[in-house]
Amino acid sequence: MDTQPSLQQKLIDMADDDGAFRKRLLDDPRTAIQEGIGVELPGDFNVVVHEDDVQTAHLVLPPSAEMTDSQLAQVTGGDCANWPL
Repeated sequence: MDTQPSLQQKLIDMADDDGAFRKRLLDDPRTAIQEGIGVELPGDFNVVVHEDDVQTAHLVLPPSAEMTDSQLAQVTGGDCANWPL
């Protein structure tokens, strides 16, 4: 089974190799991910794709250590709130 970092790297590599895929990933990440690597994301899971350029860099912070009530309920129920990629 692929790990989240390896699937992310696969998407990055595909976007580097295929300009049309890169555009789809920016415009409609959910569909691009499903069609590109065959992973269907849950309906309530959001993916936002950003593209760095020479004047812009994006910093992605991990989730806060503080859990919401909903997240706490998922964990105590045995679910995992991590990104499925």
